[in-house]
Amino acid sequence: MGQGTGAMTHAVPSVLVALSLSLTACSPTDAEQAGKEHVIASMTAVRREIQVFTATPPPSIEVLDILLDASPGSPGSDKTLVRPSVAAIASVVSGHSGSIVRFWLVGDDASRTSIAATIVITSPKASGRSAVQAHEANEVRRILAAFDSLAIVTPKRSPIFSSVVRVAQESAPGESRRVIMLVSDLLEHAELGDLECDDPVPSSWKARLTSARLFLPASLRSVTIIAIQTGLRPVANRRCPATIAHHDRVFDLWTRTVRESGATFTSATGTLTSEQATALLNKEQAK
Repeated sequence: MGQGTGAMTHAVPSVLVALSLSLTACSPTDAEQAGKEHVIASMTAVRREIQVFTATPPPSIEVLDILLDASPGSPGSDKTLVRPSVAAIASVVSGHSGSIVRFWLVGDDASRTSIAATIVITSPKASGRSAVQAHEANEVRRILAAFDSLAIVTPKRSPIFSSVVRVAQESAPGESRRVIMLVSDLLEHAELGDLECDDPVPSSWKARLTSARLFLPASLRSVTIIAIQTGLRPVANRRCPATIAHHDRVFDLWTRTVRESGATFTSATGTLTSEQATALLNKEQAK
């Protein structure tokens, strides 16, 4: 089958050349010329379709883990807020057959952070452009349906650091790219400490994380972490004031911690757009 497809791909240019020479050998009328141009345009379109769907290498397999922090005050519990970002990144991964999308919910501790839904991207049944596009649109709908059906549970605490590592350690097919979309305000409130109200001391937090064997150097080299909805928001139950200075210090801690572990870290204070998702994943694929 592979040899037959390759022969068709190489034969198209020679057919076009022969057709073009035969059509230009005489002086045509306007009607004849229009007809010939239509034939050439049709043949060109056929060649383009063949090149797109037989000569282009298949996209890489992705493992997309979407981790929802639904602790009090965090954005992960607001489906209306989060859904556009899920749709945006789903539109990118939907064309990668064999890829895996998993929805996770942060628990009271890392052992209770668990998978709530799993979707495996299937292959299109036909290779035409319209068939592929329709298939990808259906895969996006499957991902969104799984998201819409999630039963969000509010944990009493927010062990975000350990939950991210728990997700990163989950098994995945070999040679696949790991992407974690973290929906959180990044305000850890668990056994490691309280980032909701206390300004982080980087050296102290590094020691705590090392002791807990979290984000060790080079431990997450193959992982991309995209944190969304990280903008400033009120602290749960208004236990303390939310300030820009504190927010920036927490964000700096996360940026330093993730990058020292070897992972790629990026964020969006609001909703992730499809353009941003495409750019981020293409950038990582090029590395």
